[in-house]
Amino acid sequence: MAFRNAFLSAMSFADKTALAPHLREVALEPGKVLCESGELPDYVYFPGSSIISVVTVLRDGRAFETASIGFEGVAGLLSALTGFPSTTRSFVQVGGGAARLPAAALQSRIEDSTALRKLILRSAQMTAAQTEQSVACNAYHHVSARLARWLLVTHDRVESATIFLTQEYLGVMVGALRSSISISAGAFKEAGLIDYARGRLEILDRAGLERRSCECYSHDKASRAALFQAA
Repeated sequence: MAFRNAFLSAMSFADKTALAPHLREVALEPGKVLCESGELPDYVYFPGSSIISVVTVLRDGRAFETASIGFEGVAGLLSALTGFPSTTRSFVQVGGGAARLPAAALQSRIEDSTALRKLILRSAQMTAAQTEQSVACNAYHHVSARLARWLLVTHDRVESATIFLTQEYLGVMVGALRSSISISAGAFKEAGLIDYARGRLEILDRAGLERRSCECYSHDKASRAALFQAA
């Protein structure tokens, strides 16, 4: 297809052939909810240039990101396969291209493919590793270091220096109040690392962001590369 996705690229030729008739390329708009908490997903999504956020929503309406999925993964995978309703909300954080596959088609194929089952487990492990790292990151690292981490991850995924993200979405990503995001983003702008205005953020000095980021960025990058390298 016209966009990259590491999961699709890592699939065996037989699995690609079997699933290709069911795959559809779609354009995902920012903010679109793909699956609400308590629902069963009808589709799984393979992001290309888009990014999908997975959040836990509290009773008071506050949302905290527990995972984010870019070109390296799949959204809605485990819930679609197990048949258990999702416990989180999935929405489009950064708009762009994706491939959409009916959950039923994936369920049918996995029964006949050991290779696909192994790949799904590898993808689930990668998502779990990201979530585990984020728990430690949010507990011990400063907001500015966490913001630098997620700006770098987003830059890797969209392959563009210009990113469209509101401070509200940045707060969900980083697990911080909007006021804290405003202070950290302002400091980055003053240091010449980014330019930011009205939801449009431009990365000016990636190396500078890497110096400001916590260790979690390099951990994320290494785990994403290692888990798919052998496929």
